[in-house]
Amino acid sequence: MGKGVVPDQDEHCVSSARTHALLHSDVILLLGARLNWMLHFGRPPRFQNNVKVIQVNR
Repeated sequence: MGKGVVPDQDEHCVSSARTHALLHSDVILLLGARLNWMLHFGRPPRFQNNVKVIQVNR
């Protein structure tokens, strides 16, 4: 959903490893995105049980 915010060649771009990055994250910051079915509602097995989610809407 944030395609283009970080260039694909940047070392901080994790688009090719998104599942791995989400699964191993301690904190997830959602900017203008919904924690819906596309993100598995923030639940395991896609996310850790104790992940902290910060959701910012406009």
